[in-house]
Parts: sequence; C-alpha cells; structure tokens
Amino acid sequence: MQGPSPFYACLFAFSAFSLIFYIFVLFIIAKNRKTAPFNSSFFTLALSLGIIDCIVIINSYATVKFAGWGWIPDFYLSTNNANGSTFRELMAANGSSRLALVSQVLAWGPAAAQYVSVLLTAINRLTAVYTPLRHETVIF
Repeated sequence: MQGPSPFYACLFAFSAFSLIFYIFVLFIIAKNRKTAPFNSSFFTLALSLGIIDCIVIINSYATVKFAGWGWIPDFYLSTNNANGSTFRELMAANGSSRLALVSQVLAWGPAAAQYVSVLLTAINRLTAVYTPLRHETVIF
C-alpha cells in the first residue's frame, strides 16, 4: 500500500475539512430556506449546486483517488462477485457491463448537473445585476 504523497495527503485533508464545512453551510441554507434572505432563488440554486459538489467530491475520492493510493484494496481488488472478476476488471469491461455504466453515470451525471447549475446561477446573477427591479419575475 503506497498511499498518497505528502502533497496529496495535504490536499486530501483540505478536501475533507472543506467538505465538512460545505455540508455545514448547506445545512444552514436548508434549515433557513423559508426565511429571508435564504428564500430567494439564488440560495435555492446554491443549495442544489452544493449538494452536487459534495456528491462529486465524494465520488472522485471513492472511485479514483482511494484506488490510486492503494486504500481499501479488498474492495477494489476483491473477487466476491458472480463471475469472479475484480472490481478493476469490471470497471474496464466493455460498455455493456452494468457496473461500468453505473460508473459512467456517477462520473458524468453530476458533472453535467454542475455545468447546468453554474449556468443557471450565472443567469440568476446576470438578471439581478441588469434588471434589479424585475429580478424576481425574470426566469426564476
């Protein structure tokens, strides 16, 4: 088990701390979503983007980084499945493999949702700047 280099270990520690803080901020937004100013469309978009960001962070560590660092080898190299293949072999299998399809959906689905959420947040901020008096009635 090689583990991460000191640089990547620091990045992992920072990511873990940031994720905990991010979840705390999202909890505050969700808890107060019915009171001003948290009841605006911006905070609804920020909450949805934050949830997607947390999913992406957890997914990237669980499916790529931990395996690359040699962590949890029993999970990534186990042969405890129906056809005796390892997790790595199933992930590298052709497109018809259900596990490979699930992996692709978990990798690209949240990324596409991030792109759309960022675009909607940018449009929301644009309408707030250019039409401040009609902002609440425009699109959102």
